[in-house]
Amino acid sequence: MRRGCPPVLASSGMSGAYMMSKYTDDGEREDISVFKPMDEEIGAVNNPRRGGGGSVKGVVVGEGAVREMASYLLDYPQSGYRRSYTDEIGFSGVPPTIMVECLHDSTVKRREKEDIRLANVDRHLGNLLLSTEEDQPIPIDHGCCILENFERCRFDWIGWSQCKKAYSQETLNYIRKINPDEDIKYLQAHGLILSDESQQTLRILSMILKQGAQASKTPHQIGSMFHKDDPDDKEYESVVQKLVREGREATSASFFKHLSYLVDQHFGMGEGICHCGHQYELILQKEIDMRIQAEGTSNTLRNQLKETDHQSKAKDLKIANLNMELKHERVQIKAKDLEIAMLTQERVKKIKRDWWLWGTVATALTIGAACLAYSNPSGSTYQVDD
Repeated sequence: MRRGCPPVLASSGMSGAYMMSKYTDDGEREDISVFKPMDEEIGAVNNPRRGGGGSVKGVVVGEGAVREMASYLLDYPQSGYRRSYTDEIGFSGVPPTIMVECLHDSTVKRREKEDIRLANVDRHLGNLLLSTEEDQPIPIDHGCCILENFERCRFDWIGWSQCKKAYSQETLNYIRKINPDEDIKYLQAHGLILSDESQQTLRILSMILKQGAQASKTPHQIGSMFHKDDPDDKEYESVVQKLVREGREATSASFFKHLSYLVDQHFGMGEGICHCGHQYELILQKEIDMRIQAEGTSNTLRNQLKETDHQSKAKDLKIANLNMELKHERVQIKAKDLEIAMLTQERVKKIKRDWWLWGTVATALTIGAACLAYSNPSGSTYQVDD
């Protein structure tokens, strides 16, 4: 863009998708990536194709980018989760996808496997690119996957002859490794938080894909369980919708177990032959047990806190009583101090009176003695000088 090669709005589609390009040495424009702003998704306020339709049911406007990113992260290679963003292409060939922030003026079996796994309802020929270097189609545009329900599932590839062939051993090995609970944690580690409904959808999709692959079913047979020729036909119920509805009739603790059993029955496997979906029941039961244990721990802590609160209140009351006693003691001490002060003052006054009295008596005696001596000179000798 800094070199004068601005993004160009794609010629087709229902949302704002821009071709990011560069100039070659010959001065030709070469497309290198696709930029899809979150605020220009289907149904978003800044969508330049306002006449292109409303939002896709089951996808919150603005979360298409999250699903695009999730499709790339969950399409990890045979070696497992990517530790960083690399050029290593995943098993199904989803091109590298990354979340970016920028400013602008207007603010085939691997593919079927991935579409089934993520319930991508927007797979058609316009969302497959042909590479000039490899004789393989490249899947793009994953903003309408991992829906919150199965009402609008439609796969345009359902009639392709390739999808009526069995999965290769390489693909089967990859499917066996899929673990939706680890996938959800992996997405969360990258800051991608799916809704509870979408998380359950991912678990159901993974379970059906794994059980179908174990039952040696083709992509066509598995995908037909989801496919609806007319996604807007609310009266028609797909096989998956029917199985999920029947599974929910059981208690919440046995939903996945019951649904796994129904899927086994649909694939003609019989009860207990395909157990790959039952692990989610164990996971859910473990979560319930952990919640019960946590609730028990919470109740114990709550009781301990209540007991501590009672003890604290008793101690506070005891301290208040002691403070009252101390205050009473201080009042008594002050009264005694005042009494002592008054007694001391009276004693001082008495001592002063006694001193004055005795002083007066002494003075009177002295004067009296002097008067007696003067009135009786016979007992005295006088010398008169001339």
